[in-house]
Amino acid sequence: MLLPNEFLKEHRRGEEQDCKIQEQETAVAELRSEVRNLAAILNEQATELRKVGAQLQSATPLRKRLRRIGKSRCVIAVLVPSTGERLPRARESERPYNIN
Repeated sequence: MLLPNEFLKEHRRGEEQDCKIQEQETAVAELRSEVRNLAAILNEQATELRKVGAQLQSATPLRKRLRRIGKSRCVIAVLVPSTGERLPRARESERPYNIN
């Protein structure tokens, strides 16, 4: 037979354990929610990567053309001033080539 003090100690221990269990269940629910959010973000990024991969595949012919132009030692540059200033006049050897 338990003495009253022992009974109260056991009762408090049980209440503490119940409280810890509740805290753990709350933490698990929060972690599950965070995992779902991260999985959604990961899926979005995978979709974006697939789109970029498809764009790169479609850009392959352009890359080949640019490589051919590069092999002929032509310089292709696009200069856009951020300040709105006029660009200096390009020398004849630096004038842009039409890729079309």
